[in-house]
Amino acid sequence: VGMRGASVLPEPGWGVKPVRYQGLTLFGVWRFLLRLPRRVHASRATAIAFCAMRFLDARLFLYSSLLLPCACIEPTVSDDARDYADSWPARAPSDLEPGAEYIGRGTANPDGPVLAWPASMATVRFRGTGLEWNFTEQVAQTPSNYDIVVDGKVLASYLRTSAGDQRAELVSGLSNTEHEVSIVKRTEGAYGTTISRGFTPLGDGAAILAPPSKFPHKVMFVGDSITAGYGVLGASTDCAGDAVVQNARLSWASVFSRRVGAEAHLIAWSGKGLIRNLNRANPLLIPVIESRTTPLLEAAWDPAGFTPDLIVVNVGTNDIGSPNSDPGPAFGVAYQSYLRALLTRYPTAHIAAVLGPMISNADGLLDKMRRYVKAGATDVLRAEGKTSVHFVELNVQSPVDGYGCESHPSKRTAKIIARTLGRFAERELKWTWAE
Repeated sequence: VGMRGASVLPEPGWGVKPVRYQGLTLFGVWRFLLRLPRRVHASRATAIAFCAMRFLDARLFLYSSLLLPCACIEPTVSDDARDYADSWPARAPSDLEPGAEYIGRGTANPDGPVLAWPASMATVRFRGTGLEWNFTEQVAQTPSNYDIVVDGKVLASYLRTSAGDQRAELVSGLSNTEHEVSIVKRTEGAYGTTISRGFTPLGDGAAILAPPSKFPHKVMFVGDSITAGYGVLGASTDCAGDAVVQNARLSWASVFSRRVGAEAHLIAWSGKGLIRNLNRANPLLIPVIESRTTPLLEAAWDPAGFTPDLIVVNVGTNDIGSPNSDPGPAFGVAYQSYLRALLTRYPTAHIAAVLGPMISNADGLLDKMRRYVKAGATDVLRAEGKTSVHFVELNVQSPVDGYGCESHPSKRTAKIIARTLGRFAERELKWTWAE
């Protein structure tokens, strides 16, 4: 994987196999070594030792301004891909004009598809030996991170962008045949926004092909950090859920979407609530955020741009906050009002109002939140004949399945709660869950 202005980094805790790469300066190698996690596998230690020996070679110090190869990192199938690669949706080619397929709210921007929301993605079918991506990164907190999926396999290294115009070689050295590459935004819009400038295939006779056929279903998720995949890569509750351990591709929302074959829009922002945020002083609430085209700009979203078959709403954890505090019956009133607004904008959609996995029954909070959402909102609407509104209670996470950062769902928990929603979709929508 090569790049200009971007970085390809290994996942925390994943092994790295030695391979040669051209175009790395000694300074670049040193920066790479500094970024490696302290806990390394034997293969990673081998790579570090190899690079260290080359650093100690006097000839390298003498010619340090030259571009030199170094054995440091190789794209390999990620650990989690052993569970997920077989569920990455395989789709036949479409009869559309050649070009990339973009998924996610805002990607229809005429100035260039905008990948802002978590799990926004682009898929390119092409003939060639590699693929480059040209884009512009607009950094908010930190640059955006992207998973790279090549022919259905998730690479262990991921793309970390930096501000400005960039060109990244996503993959190279493939056989000169037809391939499919996807990039999937791991991070939230609060971190950064990416404007795609197009893809270039590499190799003799290289060409962009028609995109894959459309997914059979469409889903819109509205939620907070749980939906965004905050901390899902964390090894324990002690870590901070920063961009490195966040991955929307592994969130329960994305797992569900892949298993049922759905094009998904994840409208999710960590710390946000329905009537109050985790940061009580911050007034930007989920109903306002959900009405936007992109997270950080106030431009209104046109609901005609995406017509979901199913809307999944998972809010309330931040309304409770930390320490736990009952939001009161006003939460149920606001929830009912918000569901009515969604029904007005998306009259043909089913709506699943879900009770999230991080709400425990300490001080009776789970019972209260169930009453606010079910009795105060979904039951009222269904009694009015709005039978497309449903209440779904997700599994409360268990220590047996592990925790991500700050007690967020682990990868295992994400799969468990995705399956719970899958059973609902099988029963109520007659969708098929792909095991």
